[in-house]
Amino acid sequence: MTLRRFILVAPEPSETSPPNPGGMMTASVGLKSYANEQGIELFYLDTTQSSFPVPSLLSRTHKSVRRVIRLFWLAATKKPDGLIMFSSGGLAYFERGFMARIAQLFRVPNILYLRSGHILPLFAKPGLKRRISQYFLHGSEFLGVQGANWLPFIESVGGPLDRVRVIPNWLAPETKLRDTPLTHNPGAPVRFCFTGWMVQAKGVTELIDAATQLHAAGKNFKLTLMGGGTLLDQLQAQVEERGLGDCVTLTGWMDPAMVGPVLEKMDVFVLPTYAEGFPNALMEAMSKGLPAISTPVGGIPDSLLDGQNGFLIAPRDSVALASAMQRYIDDPALISTHSEATLKIVRDRHDYRRNCAELFGLFDTPR
Repeated sequence: MTLRRFILVAPEPSETSPPNPGGMMTASVGLKSYANEQGIELFYLDTTQSSFPVPSLLSRTHKSVRRVIRLFWLAATKKPDGLIMFSSGGLAYFERGFMARIAQLFRVPNILYLRSGHILPLFAKPGLKRRISQYFLHGSEFLGVQGANWLPFIESVGGPLDRVRVIPNWLAPETKLRDTPLTHNPGAPVRFCFTGWMVQAKGVTELIDAATQLHAAGKNFKLTLMGGGTLLDQLQAQVEERGLGDCVTLTGWMDPAMVGPVLEKMDVFVLPTYAEGFPNALMEAMSKGLPAISTPVGGIPDSLLDGQNGFLIAPRDSVALASAMQRYIDDPALISTHSEATLKIVRDRHDYRRNCAELFGLFDTPR
């Protein structure tokens, strides 16, 4: 059997990876594990970087140039079967678009796999940046997205819908799914949690506002926010000023190994984010059986079905967020019902073997 070879532009799993490499590392770990199982050889063009703080533009540009040079060499000498490129927005997107054109020179089929909502601002305003961004959308044989909710956006910016393939995000190989749905003890406070960076784009200020509304209404709940970031001190001050100390806890940054045990003690996950590809934090919470409240951005609506395993609310709307949280407080039986649906969805949509097989399988399609 001929050994299959692929170039992967993504974070390379390593013991020396930075402490906050972002959600793409989880996907890369799954892809590498699947490749090892199937005897597929991967050549990494490593994109690992800390999510917080973000490295300087000079540092990122230098690494980008080195990756492009290495791609020339690999494409010319290794005769790869395909090029798989994980992409966020900004410089990363333009680099991947350029790489796709290089791959074409060497007749290497490739997929540009959009894995972040940060690509959206590139198309926000007419002009040169938008035209170049549209051009790069057409540079690959396949355009990967993490949910069908991306399709209207791709169409609206003139993207090649015939090349788009929906491949959901996947859980880390070592993830153990909860066996049974959650139950809630009568009379106990409903425990909500958030995991992510304490930055505006994650909707954390709206979450504190929603907690303020629920506290003023005398509702029985607890809210735990896990993560560090630029707004951490500001949010902590708001909690103290508003007298929320008995119901809201901010843990600060936590080692990833510590997050899972905390999630297992919670009832509902909350992520009022403004833009996403498909968040790993949501997937991890779903693997613990947690219903979720989030926003209909990126691939989220494919796995969080409003009224079935959680609630979808508009971004930047603290009133709607408080209302969705109150539905669980007023009717805790929803937690078990939605938990059961959550576990089925995460099994059906986010298995790493199934989704990685689909990704590699694209290169078996006759071109």
